[in-house]
Amino acid sequence: MKKIISLILSVLFIMSVSVTGFAAEREATSDSAEIETQIKKDASEHLYNGDVSVDDIMVTVFGTLSDGSMLVNVCRYSSHYTVTYMCTLGDYVYSYQPGDKVYLYKNNMFYFVVDAYYDGIINDSMLKEISKLSEESLNNSPNSKYFHLCPLENSEGQIIKDVSEYFHDGKVSIDDIIVIVFGTLSDGSVLINEAYGGSPDVTFEHTLGNYKYVYNAGEEVYLYKNNTFRFIVDAYNDGMLSDSMLKELSILSEESIKAYSDPDSIMAFCLYPIEPDTTDIYPTEAETQATSVQLTESTTQAQPTTQPVTVAVAESTTGDVTNTTKPSASSDTVINNNSNGAVQTGQNSVILFVFVMTVISAALVFALIKHRYYK
Repeated sequence: MKKIISLILSVLFIMSVSVTGFAAEREATSDSAEIETQIKKDASEHLYNGDVSVDDIMVTVFGTLSDGSMLVNVCRYSSHYTVTYMCTLGDYVYSYQPGDKVYLYKNNMFYFVVDAYYDGIINDSMLKEISKLSEESLNNSPNSKYFHLCPLENSEGQIIKDVSEYFHDGKVSIDDIIVIVFGTLSDGSVLINEAYGGSPDVTFEHTLGNYKYVYNAGEEVYLYKNNTFRFIVDAYNDGMLSDSMLKELSILSEESIKAYSDPDSIMAFCLYPIEPDTTDIYPTEAETQATSVQLTESTTQAQPTTQPVTVAVAESTTGDVTNTTKPSASSDTVINNNSNGAVQTGQNSVILFVFVMTVISAALVFALIKHRYYK
């Protein structure tokens, strides 16, 4: 009898400890939600001058540095452009995308990482901490393109060093160079430009196969491969750039134009087809009639299943495309509110459970004492 009672008491003790840990975890989660809410309020005030609602702001917290400041990303939407900017910070290379800046959040204020370093808010030892948080972010989310801080010895650093040597004969410090990477082609070459500003008053046009390449003076785009640079016009004329690779360039051009709509973007390049490829796009009259008959028959036979799809397409095409295709902070807020109600209900259940277990424990202790001393 004593062994059974002792076993029951042990189980109850373990369960009570687990419940306490659960309650502490929920409290920590609540604190995180409060911090995120405060970051959104400060971002609305200081980054957007009160023009953006707190519900429309997305926040990602990467971690806390040794001085107590937090490394965060604050944005209105998730951009995920293919365009990347690279610059040096001490012995590191910092890569980021326009629209996805990472800030140092300290004393309710935001400091862009690059500005914070050159203003002395971030020192070299803190760069090492940021680099570690960067690696953790990439390991946890391999598709994340928020930021990357890697040692200068990496390939990113070599590109910046080669830009200094090729374009400036090494006379310009790598600390003063910003490189724009538009993407990588199928042969491994990288499409880049040095962001030092062009002249919009002087524009050039070149015909490359079935494509037209338009650019401002000083904004030429180069292929970078094997530590050498090649202007894309010369690369095409010399046979280094094939027609199929021109199509890849055209896609990267479209992405750069999308990124250029962001206020943080510096430049884009324009490579577009002279005559759109109409192969298999416009069917013959006979094909059109046959397709029309097939669509009519399938719609008649499966009307109950096609009608909901039609409604869904109508909603997505008539609504605000940006709001329907990109995650918004308001949807996150709704989810959090619903989950808070569930947590409150769960906490009430936990309190009731602890009370019942306490009563049972008291009864078992009383039974044990009675069995021991009042046989």
